This record gives sequence, structure tokens and C-alpha cells, in this order.
Amino acid sequence: MDLKQSFTESLEALVQSLEANHPEARTTRFVRESLAEVKEAEGVALTGQIQQFLEKAPIVKSSEKLDFSVEEKKLWHKVLDHKQLGNNLWGLSL
Repeated sequence: MDLKQSFTESLEALVQSLEANHPEARTTRFVRESLAEVKEAEGVALTGQIQQFLEKAPIVKSSEKLDFSVEEKKLWHKVLDHKQLGNNLWGLSL
């Protein structure tokens, strides 16, 4: 599975859960919009979108102080686990 597919599938699952439980939340809107941007991006733009999401997502979530369900916490961590790629994201786009 490639980076885009893996990240997109993780974001899609998170969006579904957030929309069901927090439809009006800023975090939900941010994740939904990020998913759309990642789906459209390719190459360096893709890695840039992913990196931007990984840097901004924790800030958006913590500013809102949402109470995530156990399932949402798992999905959130699964998405943020992509951060382990770190600087390797740039190499994957070449």
C-alpha cells in the first residue's frame, strides 16, 4: 500500500467517525477539508499536504478540547502515526 492510499484510508475512517459524533466541530471540518486536499494532491504537493496536516492537526484538536471516543482516539493515533515517516516524506515523493 502506498503512502497516499494508507493516509487517505486512515483519514476517511477518522472523518466518518468524527462526522457521526462531532459534526459541527472545527476538528471535524479540518480533517474533512484535509482529506479532500490530500485526495487531489500528487508528488511533492501530496507530501506537503500530509506534512501540513500532521503539524496542524494536534493544534486544531487541542484548541477545541473535544472528548474523543475510544474508537476516535485509535483512529486519531493511526493517522498521526504517519508522522513517524518524518523527513522521509520528501524522499517518497521523488
